[in-house]
Amino acid sequence: MKMTKEEAQEIAKKIKENSNKYGLPVKKKKNASST
Repeated sequence: MKMTKEEAQEIAKKIKENSNKYGLPVKKKKNASST
């Protein structure tokens, strides 16, 4: 699945927010495995 830089940044931001919400360590990964 190809995505633009903007889309990737939006996803990264969402992942970061979710990680903060659940108190998980924030990892800078393009493919974050859902828990």
